[in-house]
Amino acid sequence: DEVADNVREILIKSDIAKPYDALKQAVIKAVSLSDRQAIEQLLSQVQIGDRTPSQLKNYMRSIIDDRKVDKNIFYQLWLRRLPANVQQILAVEDSDVDIDNIAKIADRIYERMKQTSPQRHSTTIDGRIDALQKEINVLCHKLTKLNQSDTQRGWSRSRSRERSRSRSRRRSAPTICWYHQTFGDKARNCRSPC
Repeated sequence: DEVADNVREILIKSDIAKPYDALKQAVIKAVSLSDRQAIEQLLSQVQIGDRTPSQLKNYMRSIIDDRKVDKNIFYQLWLRRLPANVQQILAVEDSDVDIDNIAKIADRIYERMKQTSPQRHSTTIDGRIDALQKEINVLCHKLTKLNQSDTQRGWSRSRSRERSRSRSRRRSAPTICWYHQTFGDKARNCRSPC
């Protein structure tokens, strides 16, 4: 539909010196991709993988080969394939970008981030696991002590109850019965020697 509209406009214009050449150029322009679109399509499968940013840049240049590509377009395409944290640091909106120097800087940033990020993350996790393990050990030790002290308290309580019962039986046995001792004047099942 766009192609037909462009062709119609060219055919309507009568002041064109070479109508065939103008028509040909309009059709080519309408159906062909822009330089950026063609290069993006060509490089769509390229990812950084195990490469450094400089190696990625060189690989992308080898794919593009002899095509003329604006250096800012190439820079943006290259930058999009770098890790997000490197992209944020290198985002330069300068029209005079020296991609070779920026690639060297990107290599240094990339190597530092590659070295520190996983170690710091695993160190943090290992530290947390160690701290949790220590806390669990302390809690287990405290629970063991509590169980032991409860067992001893229960044993000593039951022994003291038995002692107090036997003492009270000895004391109260000759004077009043258990019912009177428990219910006082309201005792109904009184037994002797009360």
